[in-house]
Amino acid sequence: MLLGLIALTTIISCEPWDDEQPNTDTSCDFVTCYNGGVCKDGDCDCPPGYSGSECEIDNTGNSACVGVTCYNGGTCDCPPGYTGSNCQYEVDPCAGVSCVNGDLDSDCDCNCDDGWIGSDCSTPEPEDYTFIPDAIYDICPVHIGGDREFGGDGQIVTIRCNAFIVNNTSIYVHVYFHAIEDSPDWTEGLFEGDIKIYDAPNGKKINRITSSVQSHAYYVDTDHSFDYPPITNGNLVQSFQAIGDTGGNDLGQCINNSDAELNIIFNQMTIELVDE
Repeated sequence: MLLGLIALTTIISCEPWDDEQPNTDTSCDFVTCYNGGVCKDGDCDCPPGYSGSECEIDNTGNSACVGVTCYNGGTCDCPPGYTGSNCQYEVDPCAGVSCVNGDLDSDCDCNCDDGWIGSDCSTPEPEDYTFIPDAIYDICPVHIGGDREFGGDGQIVTIRCNAFIVNNTSIYVHVYFHAIEDSPDWTEGLFEGDIKIYDAPNGKKINRITSSVQSHAYYVDTDHSFDYPPITNGNLVQSFQAIGDTGGNDLGQCINNSDAELNIIFNQMTIELVDE
């Protein structure tokens, strides 16, 4: 029995001995102290001028947080919907949204006054206006090649007419009228230029053209009469009236019905007008 006790005593005496006890104080693990407070034994030790379980109350008279109990590091920790150094201002949910000609509703959307559209009611509401432009007559090509006589040999004729807005107040058409003899000396004529067909009334401007803005034609002229070539690429023009070969010289004099020429008859156009 003695030997057994000796052996047991030897085993126990070989265990390591830690003379530094671990820190088991966790009372401050989940404690937050504001405004320079320090946690001791689970409680905040507040500096002069502050009180509360987390030193969140400012008793210095320097600040006061409206609607909140937490004073975080010298700045008010404002709840949603409030702002300002002391949370004294209610946040405007429509801040940055303006209605130039209208009123804001509760969803911060603009209700526009009559005559205005757009997200901020700043765009004048357009009104449709329909008209038929005056026809354009006696557009003569300039002689640019060969002699001045097509001579009944046939001319390849290309016509293009495209409408566009200038300065929001006028509508022009760009006209391209080209005729070239297919043999033997390649007589050639060309007109290319811009012609005004509409002016907006005073106090109005043109927002856009809503009808067709172009018409084209291509054909071979083989006689001395006016031709009405089929129109392609749009409905701006009702008809092109074109003549290339005439009884005499065809280019240079621009004598009505005696030289090569083009007449343009327009379809009805629709545009949007707005107040200036």
